[in-house]
Amino acid sequence: MKNNKTYQQFSSFNPLFSVLIFLAVIVGLFYAAQFIYIALLWAAPVILLLTFILDYKVPINFVKLLIAFTRQNLVAGVIFIALSVVFFPVICLFLLGKAFFNKKVKKYNNMEREESENFIPYEEVENEPLITVPRKDAERRYNYDKLFEDA
Repeated sequence: MKNNKTYQQFSSFNPLFSVLIFLAVIVGLFYAAQFIYIALLWAAPVILLLTFILDYKVPINFVKLLIAFTRQNLVAGVIFIALSVVFFPVICLFLLGKAFFNKKVKKYNNMEREESENFIPYEEVENEPLITVPRKDAERRYNYDKLFEDA
């Protein structure tokens, strides 16, 4: 019986210990996210400048998108603009990735266009069959080795 009470005492502390560990992990993740957000906040002007250098159309198109949302639905547009201000560093990072991706796609398309403009040398192949196939069904069934004699 004594063992049973000891088991019950320790089992009552396990959920509390688990909840404390869970809360510590959540708080740690919150501080890590806060640190990353502040670092991105300081780097956002540089990231935005790099985005303009890579492809100036990407930030301009994003602003046009926000204006289009506002014209279509005023409440949704204002909400998107407010979220864009709050998540400015994350959006700058997203726009940089989009500009980089657009640059890679343009480079790939230019390579494809150059390759399609160049002609590839080729050789004409004669229309002679390489393997002669016998015409009779009986020969084809029973003389399988004759198919490969000429090749």
